[in-house]
Amino acid sequence: MGNGQVLRRAQEIYSDLSTNADRNYTKVCSLVPETPDRYRSHRRFDKFRVNRGATRPVWAVAMAEVNMMMAAATADHEIHLWDLETMELKVSLKGHSDQVWEVKFSTNETTLASASSDKTLRLWDTQDGSPLGVLRGHTAAIRCLSFSYEGYLISGDQDANLFLWEAENAQPIKQWQAHEGCVHSVTFSPADPLMAISVGAEGSVASWYVKREEDDVVLGGRFPGGDGGAVLSLTAHPAYPGVVAVGCEDGDVWIWGFKPDFQEGNADVAGHTKLKGHTKAVWFLEFSRDACLLASASADCTVRVWNATNVQLPSLLSVFRAHDSWVRQVRWFTQPGKGLGRKRLLVTCSTDGSVSIWAPPGRLRKINKLQAAPNFGCKDVGCEAEVVQLPLVAHEETPQPGSKLPPAPLALPSSETQLQPMPEETATPRDPRDPRDPRDPRDPRD
Repeated sequence: MGNGQVLRRAQEIYSDLSTNADRNYTKVCSLVPETPDRYRSHRRFDKFRVNRGATRPVWAVAMAEVNMMMAAATADHEIHLWDLETMELKVSLKGHSDQVWEVKFSTNETTLASASSDKTLRLWDTQDGSPLGVLRGHTAAIRCLSFSYEGYLISGDQDANLFLWEAENAQPIKQWQAHEGCVHSVTFSPADPLMAISVGAEGSVASWYVKREEDDVVLGGRFPGGDGGAVLSLTAHPAYPGVVAVGCEDGDVWIWGFKPDFQEGNADVAGHTKLKGHTKAVWFLEFSRDACLLASASADCTVRVWNATNVQLPSLLSVFRAHDSWVRQVRWFTQPGKGLGRKRLLVTCSTDGSVSIWAPPGRLRKINKLQAAPNFGCKDVGCEAEVVQLPLVAHEETPQPGSKLPPAPLALPSSETQLQPMPEETATPRDPRDPRDPRDPRDPRD
């Protein structure tokens, strides 16, 4: 779909104000970054547009809402930059020599950063894809990164270290050991741009005060992120500092309220809420820009969308099967516009080699205003949010007669095995990882 058809189709779906609880997220389109459209420069060939079956996973995706761009990192060590208005491939970025695990746009959307197993961060100009620089310093594979509104860039690696960078400086300004084991995710708090939060393989959540003028990075506290297993994903609340959601290897999502103490190095945990529903590891979490919705992506092939207007008592709004394999990341994309009609689309990427764009049902339009600021209170035990059972079916834009049901989700691989190919008709990716690192670095067993 090109020439603005994607956004027009999303508007049609969102305009449906049906209150039918069965109405779910609808797939608007799906891309296979590995096989760019061979007719992309000739719109008169629209009817011949075909994507072959994918053989490589898509590990990460990033959205630029103002400039209407999307970046996707594939297992061939490349990053593909797409124009969301025309759904055309702008450029493929080549430079990394190993897997690219994360891509992020800077806050002003002029720079794209990528993190790779080749131990480097690369910066790219989002207008033409030209390389801006290479950041070196890590001694292990880099798994995550985040930009701050203060102009900082932070990155985490498999050796438990965090590095802090600033613009026009190819050398890290700070580096420190943050966890015991791989740093799975790191982010700056949108509500407090000088506070970074990270999660690690040992299962802890840690907060850090970062500022160039300070000699050392100050720990603001550390606490367990779940029931004791690895914490794989993290997102900070856009409006409330000290409120984070984390995803765990057992499939649970925890929302924590805490107050960091940068004087004593302890975190005063006010309470938490536990969200159950996923049956396998939660790879990724993200709050919508208006903080009213929370999306979670899992190895069980599903995406769940939660009503987070009351962050202490969230409720399940939607659950749908997004891909035929692990859903690696899910991103919110708010289509430009004014008023309540702005559409909060979802973009997902998967190890099945595809990127999909999903339009929300119109019934979610009324969820647009936060309730009172959270006051978790001094709770020792969190409450499990009520889970509403919704159909595990995503509406397709144009269902094909006689189409087959999607195959069962893949099981998490053991330390001795790799991803097994799915049946030929579903074109599941092969395992492209380096033989020196036979396991997914975010495998909960690490």
